[in-house]
Amino acid sequence: MNCPQCEQPLGERPLLETPVAFCDVCKGWWFEPQDVKALSRYWKDFPDASGFTPKKSREALSSCPRCGIPLLGYYHPAYNTVVKVEKCKRCGGAWLDDNEVRRLTVYRENTGRDRRPVKAETPAARYLKKTATFAIVAAAAIILMVTLFIYLVKSGAFN
Repeated sequence: MNCPQCEQPLGERPLLETPVAFCDVCKGWWFEPQDVKALSRYWKDFPDASGFTPKKSREALSSCPRCGIPLLGYYHPAYNTVVKVEKCKRCGGAWLDDNEVRRLTVYRENTGRDRRPVKAETPAARYLKKTATFAIVAAAAIILMVTLFIYLVKSGAFN
């Protein structure tokens, strides 16, 4: 099987313990449907693992190395990024450039961690949190005291 971009023979390279077709010249990856299924066990947002239907298509510049038909290009939302994917409608294979696979790998490794910088809490924010907590507790205590006072008045405790 030849690379859909540069027509060179595809070799194999492991990706998360799954052997995947890889082009040593242009560094792209060809994923057979069974590769996608195998990778989706480790990679929940791997393109096409969830039956994603593309909403925003793009021009694909290559043909399927297995079927020879033009690939469907689209943008796939994965993690907090958008990945450019080219997919074959007939056999279900998918082509990703190396930089797309690298981007997916980086986001996969960071899953579970907040990638946004943590802002330090200012003294004013701490004060407002304490004040708000105190205000809620004070309001509850006042409501409790008023309710007790009304109960005592109605029961005739002050007569």
